Amino acid sequence: MEKLIINDFCCLRYGIGKGITYSTPLNEINLLKGKCSVPILSPYKDRLFYFYPYGDNERFTKLYYFDMETKKKVEIAKSDGYNSSPKKALWLNNDEILVIIGLNSEALRSGGDVYKYSIDSESLSPYYICEKMQIVQDIVIADDEVYLRGIIFDDDFKTESSRSFTYLV
Repeated sequence: MEKLIINDFCCLRYGIGKGITYSTPLNEINLLKGKCSVPILSPYKDRLFYFYPYGDNERFTKLYYFDMETKKKVEIAKSDGYNSSPKKALWLNNDEILVIIGLNSEALRSGGDVYKYSIDSESLSPYYICEKMQIVQDIVIADDEVYLRGIIFDDDFKTESSRSFTYLV
């Protein structure tokens, strides 16, 4: 298990496939046991998100958010089991998370549309909905701009032609 010291009062212990434990001098909270992603800390290091289960079967993946001050754990997005699931996520700022949610098909499993989760309102709303034959595969934030990288497919979803596109916040 890896150990990440947040501050003088708390730390995280985690391991891919082993779960996440949040510890303070007064208590210890097992956020989950089993196959999970590495937790991603917010810019202020007071919140985190993680994917569970992680790896083997993305058809059942869920994305969780945990607030280390309030000890609140919230399911942000989940797979519907057949059609779509959360693929990637990135902190937009300390209060919002961008999430790529896409179809569970062989051709499209690497990307999807982008949604924004607001911690204050606990809501997930569309941020960038792809055009037909297009998926977003990655999100990069640089110089306060959000860059979405994706693929445009041909008519049979077999030949890919890569194209980067940019969406500014």
